[in-house]
Amino acid sequence: CQKIVQDLMDFGRPGDTTLSPTEVGPVIAHTLQMIEARLYKQKVALTQAIAPDLPRVAIDPQQLQQVLLNIYLNALDAMLDGGKLMVAAALEPGNPEPKIMITIADTGMGIAPKDLAKIFLPFFTARKKNGLGLVLSICERIVKNYGGTIEVESELEHGSFFRILLPVSACPQ
Repeated sequence: CQKIVQDLMDFGRPGDTTLSPTEVGPVIAHTLQMIEARLYKQKVALTQAIAPDLPRVAIDPQQLQQVLLNIYLNALDAMLDGGKLMVAAALEPGNPEPKIMITIADTGMGIAPKDLAKIFLPFFTARKKNGLGLVLSICERIVKNYGGTIEVESELEHGSFFRILLPVSACPQ
């Protein structure tokens, strides 16, 4: 009960945001280190492709960490019998306003088409036995608070692909 109430309070409370020029590459590297043991335990192979010299984005690095970890953990939950996790970051190609594109793909069970449109809604969960359905809605809110977007594509039995776009134009270098 305490965890449910805390999650509800965290969801409803606007978080304190500390904008700071943040390098995305080191944040990604740190969050991947945090899940190394679980990757090994679940026999999930990690592939990463982080472009060098990415411009900084104006974001709270701890909130970016929260977004990334939540998506990684969802991916790992979808690959209990092993699989592949791919994480990449680069400048979005062909966009006149520069944005950093972070992509996270997994080879897990995927998301049912009927559920795909609902995954960012508060309290929606495809896992009826656990989870409150707040994680992805919180991730979306954090990304939107910084002027970014988060999108997902998925196919049952073939995995999911998350794309996070964060603007760099408003960030003082």
